Amino acid sequence: MLYREAGNGFYECTTCDKQYKKGNGYTNMLNHLQRNPDGYQQETEEASRRQNPLLLHPVSTRTRDLYRWIEWVICDRLPYAFVEHRLTRLITALSLVSEDTLSE
Repeated sequence: MLYREAGNGFYECTTCDKQYKKGNGYTNMLNHLQRNPDGYQQETEEASRRQNPLLLHPVSTRTRDLYRWIEWVICDRLPYAFVEHRLTRLITALSLVSEDTLSE
C-alpha cells in the first residue's frame, strides 16, 4: 500500500522511494506521510478499493434495513402489516418495505 518492506527492518515509501527504519511503532512513517501528503490520500483510497485486508463483506443498505425491519417485527411480536402503517413509516429512518417482502 503506502510502504513496502525493503529488508533489514527498513520500509520504503511507495510514492517517493525514501526508506525508513521501523522501530517500536510507525511514528517515522506517519511523520513522513504528514510532511509529504501529495497523493497519499488518493493512493490510500485506491489501495482500499483494490483489496480488502480485513476480509470484510460490506452489506448493502437495503439488506441491512430489511434485516432491521425483520428484527423489529419479530422481536416485538408485531404483525407484518406494521411496516405499512403510516405512522411507522413517518418515524423510522429505515428504507420502506412491504408486508409481502417481510413474509417471503
